[in-house]
Amino acid sequence: MAGVLTSSKGLVMHRFDCGNLIHAKQKNEQWLEIDWQADEAEEFEVLIRVQVENRRGMLASIANVIAQIGVNIEHLEVEEKDHSMKALNLVISVANADKLDEALYAIKSLEFVHSVARA
Repeated sequence: MAGVLTSSKGLVMHRFDCGNLIHAKQKNEQWLEIDWQADEAEEFEVLIRVQVENRRGMLASIANVIAQIGVNIEHLEVEEKDHSMKALNLVISVANADKLDEALYAIKSLEFVHSVARA
């Protein structure tokens, strides 16, 4: 993992094989190597944005798939896009990048989720 320092988003993390990181290195942007394995007990908070259809039980379903993989939701904000769509901003605690990927995949697998990404 590596972090790229940007003026608009602060420190943004990328995998070493990420095209955005490769592009940032070519532009000589400031970056540094990040070791998520330094302390196995430590968790990191990550903001993710989820676009969903507004359905009964939608929040419960998301909370359930997150809990099943051992990830905790630290904070949640809901933005109403229109009557049928919502944007969820979730802060989740993860131990490492693999656990983050697992959480993103689990959320995206729900039928009412249109998109999920790090914010």
